[in-house]
Order: sequence, then C-alpha cells, then structure tokens
Amino acid sequence: MNRIMKLCYLLISLFLVGCTNDNANEVTKETKIGGSLSADYNIPESIGDIEEISEDILETQVIRNISIGEYDGNNGDIPSTITELEVLQNYKGSFKKGDRIRVAEPYYLKDGALEFIENYVPLQQNENYTVFLRGGHESDGISSIISMGFGKYREELTEKQAEVTDFETLGELGKFDFISPEIEQVGDYKSLKEEVFQEYE
Repeated sequence: MNRIMKLCYLLISLFLVGCTNDNANEVTKETKIGGSLSADYNIPESIGDIEEISEDILETQVIRNISIGEYDGNNGDIPSTITELEVLQNYKGSFKKGDRIRVAEPYYLKDGALEFIENYVPLQQNENYTVFLRGGHESDGISSIISMGFGKYREELTEKQAEVTDFETLGELGKFDFISPEIEQVGDYKSLKEEVFQEYE
C-alpha cells in the first residue's frame, strides 16, 4: 500500500475517533495552540500530481465544524475535526453544486488546546476554498483532504515559514493559508497555489 493510501486510511479511520460529540463551540479564535505531530504524506510537485490522486476537486464554502476531535488519553487514538462544506462548483467528481459534504481535518483538542498534524492550518468558517479530496462516497460520507495543507487553497490568504507552535491562538494562525518550517515547502505551496487559481477560477 503506498504512502498516499496509508495517509487516506489514517485520516478516515484513526482520525475519526471521538467525532460524534457535537462540541464545535469549544473552539474560538482565542483557543490556545498546543503542538504539532508529524506524519508521512505525499508532497506534490505540480498541480497534476494533486489532480491525479483526487477523486473530487471543488470550490466550496465552509459552513461549520460539525465536531471537534477530542483526544482520549485512555486509548491514545488521534481524532480529527469534521467540517461541513457547501459545494459552490464542481471541477471533478460526482458532488453537485449545493451539496453539503463532510471533510476530516487533521487537528483536535487536547487538554483545552489545539493539536495539529504537520502544521495543518484549519479551514475558516464562511470562507471559500478550492479543495482536493478523496473518499466521502462510502457509508461514512467523510472526505479527506489530499496531502494535508497542499490540498486546500484560499486565494486571499498568504503563506509563512513557521510552525504552529509559533502562534499562541487559533486567531493568529488563521491569518495564513499554509505554514511550514521548511522554506522549500512554502515555495512549493505558493507555486501550486498560482497554478490552482489559474486553472480553477
């Protein structure tokens, strides 16, 4: 099984633990930042790389967090946050304009602070994103974002060489579309973002 499929299974299976509680109101712009965990995932070299492994490419608006993943130290499983998006335009796949879909995001609450996978920056409510997804057509109905932060783009925001632990609150982190401690990854993301918004206007 290649690394891309392993990541998809990780997001859809391990990250879904603890996502049945409706505790979305526990996260605000003032919520503290905890830390970041590492994970293996595919870093695309071109827009073609992302398109090839995506089942769905969509222009969406973020509706709300359905549930915020909450870490349970008893079993050690890593939960995810489930976010509802509305499809504004379909570029690839079977979702239709107006559909409400659910997406697993790789972050969760632990001891009242947010923990992120690979410096992932969460989607922001009421904002529009172009997203590259896999899954969501099975019985659980939950899609995963391709390649962590490389699978979502918001035109109005910028990128930064940083780690999530450089920020104190979610509001500070929310000023950016993508962060990474590796300057090469920041440059790669900027290039991909230009390609995405040239291709999908």
